[in-house]
Amino acid sequence: MRTPDSFVKEYTGKAIAYDGPDYGVQCVGGFKVGCVYVGTPVVACPNDWAESYWTCRNKAGNIVQTVKNWQTKYFDLIGDYRQFRNGDWVVWPSGSKSHPLSHIAMYYNGQQFGQRQYEDNRAFCLKDTDFSDAYGALRPKAWVKEEVPYGYSKLIRSGITALVYRGNRAAGYSLHVLSADGATALKSLAEFNTDKVVKVAVVNAGYFQMQEGQADPVGRHYGVEQDAAAGNTYTQAPKQSGILAFYEDKQGNCGYCTADQYFGKPEEVNFAITPYAVRIHEGKKVFGRSVNYGDKDDIPNTQTAAVKFSNGDWAVAVFPDKICPRDTVTFFDNFSGVQELILMDSGGSTQMRAWNVSKQKMEDKLSSTRKIPNVLIIAKINDASDTPDAAELEPADEPIVIPTPEEKEEEEPMAEETNTPIEVEPVENWTDPEIQTNIIRERIAALLEVKSIITLTCNFVFAYLVINQLDIPPFFQEIYKIIIVFFFGYQAGKAKSRSSK
Repeated sequence: MRTPDSFVKEYTGKAIAYDGPDYGVQCVGGFKVGCVYVGTPVVACPNDWAESYWTCRNKAGNIVQTVKNWQTKYFDLIGDYRQFRNGDWVVWPSGSKSHPLSHIAMYYNGQQFGQRQYEDNRAFCLKDTDFSDAYGALRPKAWVKEEVPYGYSKLIRSGITALVYRGNRAAGYSLHVLSADGATALKSLAEFNTDKVVKVAVVNAGYFQMQEGQADPVGRHYGVEQDAAAGNTYTQAPKQSGILAFYEDKQGNCGYCTADQYFGKPEEVNFAITPYAVRIHEGKKVFGRSVNYGDKDDIPNTQTAAVKFSNGDWAVAVFPDKICPRDTVTFFDNFSGVQELILMDSGGSTQMRAWNVSKQKMEDKLSSTRKIPNVLIIAKINDASDTPDAAELEPADEPIVIPTPEEKEEEEPMAEETNTPIEVEPVENWTDPEIQTNIIRERIAALLEVKSIITLTCNFVFAYLVINQLDIPPFFQEIYKIIIVFFFGYQAGKAKSRSSK
């Protein structure tokens, strides 16, 4: 898979005179190498200077339409340098302060990667530079976004570091919420345990308010907490307009709304939680924020996020360096399939534990002494073993770190696409709802001797419920599916047996 990272790995230290020895090693030659790398046709710069890859003008100052058409077909033009990301080819004009003779190089982790960036070293290399005086960047449409790897990884993209754990949904690992089991209960990250799940990653979740005048640290839980399958004995869904409720239903669909509009029950959803903000929903950038948390959008801090991918996998991530919430979106822009991104409490609450395959145990990846009211976990609902199966997890034994230059000073935050904010009201008091638990247990052993009369009866009941628009109980749906599959498999077996006689 060809990505900006693989391009940097392959060409670092190489000097390529793309246009032959008469021209030598040039920056435009490096750009042409980049075009070939992703399968984009190569064209000559119209006025023999790198700047004309942006302007498309020849020496006479006229637009060369063939070059303009090529530019439109194969690139997106990014005019705001704060939106540059890895793989963008940045173009500087003649007379710019940083590149007086014009220049073109690839943006990579806050530096430029290209050829002829030093007089004594014309090979591909990374170099600090000023991007603010560039015309803009050509973003190749041919770049293939990479996949977030399974298991635990340390990843650096667009100059942002994240510790990420991606669960394998196909093996039964999904996102859940564990509560500290009480309206004011707090636990350390390592203390969140239940025999209902096999955990492989744990991060902090919802916000809480510390109670003053207490000898021991306690904190009022603040927001929605629901997850019957994870074995919670404490759940709540306060009806507040100033906080969000983000949830995943039993069909795997995600949604969010203000909590006063949320009426889900623990047994009706895979989980529900109140995040600080929702920044990606159904694959689109959005702006939903729990305003009762306060406005943290422009405050750099450590961050915690949960991300869902198009195949149903969930990942949790912590950002150990201080970044703004929008920068988490910038980070995940580098990866394919991101459908949901929610941000949890930040700052001192930001912490993570993850399963180490080689050591066969959970270990701290980002630690904090702060006790918290609830956590997000990547876990499998457990019936037997409390030890993860390494073959199911597909993790990296060691963190995956893409080679990157020494860290730069913090760049200005990337601009963010936003939708209309959700309007919310000031904080209100609430009373905790009664605990509701109704964990559905599968019962299929008795169906192994299904007869035709059972199939006909279930068909009749199912048709009656549908025609009268009545709710179909979940346990009946499961039994009905098993009977139908068994019945048609049985009939197919009989037909095959007859045809072979």
